[in-house]
Amino acid sequence: MRNIILTGVGNGMSCSIVKFLSERGNNIFLIGRSETVKNIGEHFNIPHAICDLNNYDELKNRVNEIFINFRITDVIHCAGNYFSFDDIFNTDIDFFENALMNNARTFFNVVKSISPYMKENGGSITVIGAAKNVYYNSNPGYSAGKGAVIYMVKSLANQLARYNIRVNAVSPGFTSKDDCFKMPEYTKLLSNKRNPSYYIALAVNQIIENDIVTGQNIDVDGGKSTQIPK
Repeated sequence: MRNIILTGVGNGMSCSIVKFLSERGNNIFLIGRSETVKNIGEHFNIPHAICDLNNYDELKNRVNEIFINFRITDVIHCAGNYFSFDDIFNTDIDFFENALMNNARTFFNVVKSISPYMKENGGSITVIGAAKNVYYNSNPGYSAGKGAVIYMVKSLANQLARYNIRVNAVSPGFTSKDDCFKMPEYTKLLSNKRNPSYYIALAVNQIIENDIVTGQNIDVDGGKSTQIPK
């Protein structure tokens, strides 16, 4: 059994991750900025807190409250959003900054506020990135944010290995946003359909259970990133 904090809760793949991990008997605490975290927490009977992950001081106060009764083994960070197919000509500066910060700064804030509590016993930090076929097709802000996250994974894995804290990314391709409570459908490789979010949850679980994997970015995209664009 693991004690997991999941940050950045939404109705899509993060819901499937919560469902997958809770069904396996893990203890989970949810943090997110919208009412969604409350709805999902109540549905699965999981403790939760509403908090703006972009606000470091607010997040740190929440984390201090949580760790009074909750010794963490794993962190899963799912915040992101701001994906669109807009090119640079249709992306304004405010949107770029919001997309960058909601991906990069939230991850930084989560790791900075939680990792001090993990230094004694180690553990894992896993962040949701984006596979190549997603960020190649996205607006510049989203691409910049996810790119920053992946490079932070490499740097943080190096910095935190001495404390036996592993840092990895799971990077989904285009994934279903509304199948949390459905049975996963069989999907062929290279399919043009969105992949079931169940497989993202499965990959996250495999990463957090493997004690020697760190500094890695695992694409979970049905093989799309293996294809050379024509």
